[in-house]
Amino acid sequence: MSLVFILAVYLVAMRTEGYRWGLVASAVGVIGSNFFLTLPYLKINFLLAGYPLTFISMFAVSALTSMLVTRGKEQAALARTAEVEKTRANLLRSVSHDLRTPLTSIIGSSSVLLQSWDKLADPDRRTLVSDIKDDAEWLLNMSENVLSATRMEGSTVIRTEAQPAEEIVYQAVARCRARLSGSDIGIKAPKGLVIVRVDAALIERVLINLIENAYKYAAPPITVEIEPPKNGLAAISVADRGDGVPAEQLDTIFERGRQRPPDSSRGLGIGLSLCRAIVRAHGGEITCQIREGGGTIFRFTLPAEEEEV
Repeated sequence: MSLVFILAVYLVAMRTEGYRWGLVASAVGVIGSNFFLTLPYLKINFLLAGYPLTFISMFAVSALTSMLVTRGKEQAALARTAEVEKTRANLLRSVSHDLRTPLTSIIGSSSVLLQSWDKLADPDRRTLVSDIKDDAEWLLNMSENVLSATRMEGSTVIRTEAQPAEEIVYQAVARCRARLSGSDIGIKAPKGLVIVRVDAALIERVLINLIENAYKYAAPPITVEIEPPKNGLAAISVADRGDGVPAEQLDTIFERGRQRPPDSSRGLGIGLSLCRAIVRAHGGEITCQIREGGGTIFRFTLPAEEEEV
């Protein structure tokens, strides 16, 4: 009986906030035990021999259990808050570092155009304008990543609903085709619709990051493939035919600050680490693999309906 009593107090403390309800459950449990389970039945009597010590001990143990459980929950909440603050600080450091290079480039190119417009040949002017456009687009992509990261790190809960994976993929590919001139992006999908339970905007952000990553640092063609559901999970992959990721970087490529190409003046920022955070928040996993014949495959899983529609 004592174990059941303590278990009940434990469950109440786990499912409520603060100390109040755990202590109330302890008091109610002691009174209820006296009323229903001890002689004289259906009467409250704490004065019989041994009863005072027994019930005081029961209340003390249950109250201590309640307080320990509540304190543990508070410490866990503090730990989560500290982790969020640490992640936010790392995000700010990463963003401030990655924004500096394109901003400096934009200022430099625009200054040259303003000061030497008449002296520059038309091809040189076009090159400078093109550089400004590329840097501005990169800044736009970074700002979208920051907004998604802020949304992810502000809450551990995401709003999901059933969505056709094909619709999300087509939307992401369409945006990339419009943004990336000359891009060669293909789509492979099964015959039936694959329904996934996701936040469509966040998954679209994952796909855009992976496609733009392949476009900038790999070689065409880029293929986005949707795989049929299996064991409650559907998979989407983005494959390219570039040089591939060095084997020693496969385990760290999703860590923030570790995915900077050695020959690039600016890295991928928070792109790949954000992809992993979004996928994991949906209950999936993302991997990077070396593609047979050359290239890289980024593959991630998402919760899905078992049957294709």
